[in-house]
Amino acid sequence: MSTPIQNNNQAPESNLIMQGNSYINKTSEDLLKANDLSNTSQNYNFEKVLTSINDLFVGQDATKRKEANKFLLFFEKSQQAWDIAKEILSTKNLLEQAYYSATQIIKKKLRFDFGNYCGNKQIIISVAEFLIEKLVEFKENKIYIVANLCRCFALFVVFAHQDIPDIIKVFVNKLNDQSITGLTIILMVFSFLAEMVESNNIVIDEAYRVSYCEFLEKLSDDVLIFIDFMIKYSKENKEEFLKRDPSTRIYFQNINKYVNSDSIN
Repeated sequence: MSTPIQNNNQAPESNLIMQGNSYINKTSEDLLKANDLSNTSQNYNFEKVLTSINDLFVGQDATKRKEANKFLLFFEKSQQAWDIAKEILSTKNLLEQAYYSATQIIKKKLRFDFGNYCGNKQIIISVAEFLIEKLVEFKENKIYIVANLCRCFALFVVFAHQDIPDIIKVFVNKLNDQSITGLTIILMVFSFLAEMVESNNIVIDEAYRVSYCEFLEKLSDDVLIFIDFMIKYSKENKEEFLKRDPSTRIYFQNINKYVNSDSIN
């Protein structure tokens, strides 16, 4: 991976294979084959899910809130959840809670179901394109939504690192616009990538986990270059940077997992 910080006047070409929407549609069909743990007689659709999210987070009717919560608990385990969550993230001007709920669903689907698709490069590529696209689109959104999208992407990298070895290079090139928001997203993703090493809630075999640790080790030099840049950048833009993300210090602390603890002050 080249030096992560560079001034790109034009967005670099993606190193991922692009085939319009065909990969995303294909992925959706394949992911529907995942185990359906919900009530299979339930009819889920975009409108019903949004209504339930509204009833749960905004509505004042206690009965409706209870019913909505039950509905969404079943929904997130359903076959339709992946596609509807993607549709929510691709729809403008929805409730913040809807976007957050969608990222929560995708995170759970990645954590518990996506291990079945390790090695299926077509699916891996389509999901990579989708997540990076949403990180770019949502970078000016509320930080808790952006952070959850970053967690989704970091979790995805655990499964994708063998099929797309340069996925971090692609991601950095897309987000490195020299803005506070873009740089913060890169920092968060690096932090969450390190966090995944210690996670016991990812359904993946030990060989893949070892491979991922080796992937992070190879990435560590580039992360150090980026951290060095961010330290200088944050000092020069302290007020604006902390206004955007007051918890930045936590991300720096988590980055220590890439390297020996005495390498970074």
